[in-house]
Amino acid sequence: MNENIYIHNIENIQDLLGQLDHIKAELGFEKIWFRGVADTAYGLEPSIFRRAVNPAIEKDLYNKFKVRALPFLDQEPNDNYWEWLFYMQHYGVPTRLLDWSESALIGLAFSVIFREEKHQDKDAALWCLDPIKLNRDFVKGFKPTEILPNITDPTVQGVQKYSDPEIPVDYPVAVYGPQNNERIVAQKGVFTLFPFKERLKLEDLPTSHNFLAKIIIRNAEIDRIKSQLITLGITETLVYPGLDYLADEIKREVFN
Repeated sequence: MNENIYIHNIENIQDLLGQLDHIKAELGFEKIWFRGVADTAYGLEPSIFRRAVNPAIEKDLYNKFKVRALPFLDQEPNDNYWEWLFYMQHYGVPTRLLDWSESALIGLAFSVIFREEKHQDKDAALWCLDPIKLNRDFVKGFKPTEILPNITDPTVQGVQKYSDPEIPVDYPVAVYGPQNNERIVAQKGVFTLFPFKERLKLEDLPTSHNFLAKIIIRNAEIDRIKSQLITLGITETLVYPGLDYLADEIKREVFN
């Protein structure tokens, strides 16, 4: 990880608000996206990289998913690579997409609420990304009005090259995606899209300290912050609308 990335601990949500003020005022972040992780050791890499395979295999996954998913979809996506890629991401197929949220509290929920047994003795983290700075640093070909592009817009030339493994692209790009499922809407979901190349972590880029900051939640503070989030109405079904997480929410309310 780039050693110059700003890192700070918080003990409660009030601390987080103070840190966000600092990140905007002192670090010059224009806009902040958030990604919560249940273990502070987790890096900023998409799921396809975590499997240690050539990310170009995404094309094979895409072809298989597109053929075999149709009978199970209520509505067929547009015949567009990006529309299908976001469906793949939604249903857990490895892709080059990395999820973020425009909401600090939603991001924090992923740090402290949605934790598995293996995370119980781990510190958590909330990553903060300035997507505008990321795109200005690395991505060429955008007009000023396209600096945070909608990936499904065919007129945005700067992002279309990310769909072709034969076109050399070195750096990730921050994008808006199609709002094609209720989870993306509920989570205020936004994304970074990584290139077709060897394994790459966002925090390892040479200028990542310009657009990344990391908030640490020590293990001893996790229950407190989780309780504060629930008090503010950030619950399982707000983040994941649906019966599965409603069941989790009811069990927590009754048994805890």
